[in-house]
Amino acid sequence: MIKKEWLLYMMIFILSSIFVLHGQQPVIPPPETSLVNWISFEKAIEMDKTNPKPIMIDFYTDWCGWCKHMMRTTFSNPNIAAYLNANFYPVRFDAETKDTIIYQGVKYYNENKGPRYPHQLAVKLLNNKMSYPSILFINNASNLSFPLSGYRDAKGLEPYLVYTLENVFLSTQPEEFERLFNQCFYQQPLSDSLLPVSYSIEKALTLNTLKPKKIALFLTADFCYSCKVYSRATMTDSIIKKYLDENYYLVQFNAFGNDTVRFGGYTFPPQSNAMHPFASAVTSNKLILPSLIIIKDEKQFITSVPYFQTPAAIEPILHFFHEDAYQRMNFDEYRKTFNGKVK
Repeated sequence: MIKKEWLLYMMIFILSSIFVLHGQQPVIPPPETSLVNWISFEKAIEMDKTNPKPIMIDFYTDWCGWCKHMMRTTFSNPNIAAYLNANFYPVRFDAETKDTIIYQGVKYYNENKGPRYPHQLAVKLLNNKMSYPSILFINNASNLSFPLSGYRDAKGLEPYLVYTLENVFLSTQPEEFERLFNQCFYQQPLSDSLLPVSYSIEKALTLNTLKPKKIALFLTADFCYSCKVYSRATMTDSIIKKYLDENYYLVQFNAFGNDTVRFGGYTFPPQSNAMHPFASAVTSNKLILPSLIIIKDEKQFITSVPYFQTPAAIEPILHFFHEDAYQRMNFDEYRKTFNGKVK
C-alpha cells in the first residue's frame, strides 16, 4: 500500500562515537537482488546525528536461507525499498561478523568461541534473542528500539515501517497497530454507511451555533498512513462512530489541502506545497499527524490529542470532553473510573 509518490512529502515530518579499529570498514554484503540502499551500522549512527531518521537494521548470517529469501522478496519490493530509502537509514548487519566496533564508547567484538558464534554488539542490540532474520527498529529521536523476529513479507513489514516513522509507538502497541493497519488496507472496502458523518469546518460551525455540540477537528494528510488507519479503522469502530455522530461534529481536515477556511473572523487561504495556515494556527505551528483537536465553538479551543489512537484509547477521551469532565478533573482520574464499551 505504500506509494512512492507520497515519499517526498513524508520527509517533512521526519524529526530533523563509533569507529572501526585500525581504520578498516566492516564489509557490507552485496545487495543481491535487493533494491534497498544499504549502509553500514556505523554510517547510519553518524548520519543520524546530523539528519535524524529512524534506523532499520536487518540482522542476517551467511548461512540463513530465510535472510536471503527476504532480500530477494521483501527488500526487492519497489515500494518497500523506495519507502526505506527515503525515510530510514537501512542497515545490514552480519550477526557473526569478525569486525571490532566501538559503539557509545564500548568496544564490541566476536569472541569466536565456536562456529556460528554471534557478535557481541548483535547480542546487545537483540537482547540476546538470536534468531535470523531479525529486524531492529531504532528511533533515537524518540528513544525507540524494538525487534521483529523471523521472515516478513512486504505486507508483514509495512505496518511496522509506518509504526516507527510516524511515531505510532508513542500511543499504541505494535501488534494492535498491525491489526488495524491490515483492517484498513487489506479488508473489503468500507461503505459510506460505516464511516462517521463528516462536515466542512464552516458547516460544523453553523451547526454548532444552531445545535451546540463540540467539534472534533481531525488533522490528516494524503501521505500520512497512520491518519488513514485512524480514520478508516479507529473511527469506523461501531461504538466510536455512533458516539462521534451523536455527540460531535467531526471535521476531517487535510493539513496540506487547498480549501480556504474562515474561522474566528479570520480567513485562511491555502499555500502551495506547504502546511495549510489553518492547520498551522490551530497547532501553534507544531503540527503532529494525526491529531484530534476538540473545539467548543468558534472562540474556544479545548485541547489537542496528538498521535494515533486505537478505538479503546479514543473512547474515554471522547467521553471526557463531551461530558465536560475536563472542567472538574484530569484525564487520568477520569480514566480510572471509566467503563468503556469498546472491547
